[in-house]
Amino acid sequence: MDPASLSHLNEGYAFATFAQSDCNRAAVEAARIVTVRTHEPYNPLFIQGGRGTGKTHLLHAIGNAIRAKRPGVIVCYRTAEEFTNGCLKFHRAGGIGEFRNKILNIQVLLMDDVEFLEGKKFTQQEFELSFDLLRDAGKQIVLTSQLPPKRIGSVRAELRRRLSSGQVVSLGPPDVDLKAAILKRATNDAEINIPAESTDYLIRCASTAGDLKAMVVKLKAYTLLDHEQNLSHEKIVSVLQEWGNGKGKPSRLVLSEVGRAVDDRLGHLDDPELADLLVKSIFKNQVILYLARTACGASFSDLGRAAQKHHTTVMHAVSKIASMRQENTELRDFLAEVELVLRAFRR
Repeated sequence: MDPASLSHLNEGYAFATFAQSDCNRAAVEAARIVTVRTHEPYNPLFIQGGRGTGKTHLLHAIGNAIRAKRPGVIVCYRTAEEFTNGCLKFHRAGGIGEFRNKILNIQVLLMDDVEFLEGKKFTQQEFELSFDLLRDAGKQIVLTSQLPPKRIGSVRAELRRRLSSGQVVSLGPPDVDLKAAILKRATNDAEINIPAESTDYLIRCASTAGDLKAMVVKLKAYTLLDHEQNLSHEKIVSVLQEWGNGKGKPSRLVLSEVGRAVDDRLGHLDDPELADLLVKSIFKNQVILYLARTACGASFSDLGRAAQKHHTTVMHAVSKIASMRQENTELRDFLAEVELVLRAFRR
């Protein structure tokens, strides 16, 4: 079996390109530990973090580091969705035994977005079996999720115990130092120069690393069109406001900021029914649009452009969540808590 054919690793993701600060340093150290050898306290290593905190980057960095140190090791990176699809494909073809044998050949399993297994009982059972086969054979398992194991809804108790049986580490929201490091790297890679006051502006606007990189891509596109490498602060603000709502923070960044706040609060939610509802992408997106409108003051048309939806679709989402808020106490409390965070952050 060719190790490279299984890995599905992005070689561009490495520890050397993973920006660090206090908000993620403990998780990075744990990730480095498992690249040396399988450590019982770190098997599995469960990495939890919200959107844009670097979970996928870190997972690929682990795999690339292991393959660099031990080229013959069979490393397999898959998302939980890919695992589910593969499992069901073999099951329908009557070849689930072959699927299990393929799993057993893996020496390091890296699985992204484990929360995708929610509500999928058959896949959960197969993953439990795969988990046991690998760990009992002394093979390393590393998992990522937006939620900690105890907050993932609709999973078997046996699976939840396995997920939390090793080391659970968190990638926190990016702090100012981390944003500054990411922005410096992104602008250097893009070969554009921005003034110091613009650095502060971009850091304030961005909620995630993805926000910063997206803004730099937008600025780079502008420089290519206008052949202007040194942008003034006024021009930077103008370019990014044209991208969004023209009233301060671009609408795309408002949606990203709200999404992060929802994800962070979801990790502390005690009501399992509401948690199950909020992990469904359609409902979650409606909640994000509602909060972007009510807590951040974005217009329907701006949100429609940012979310690539007709403004009437945004109006429907806001109206629906507003009605549900009146009827559902748990949802009302959840929205109030997120609104407090958003309003405090935007002062």
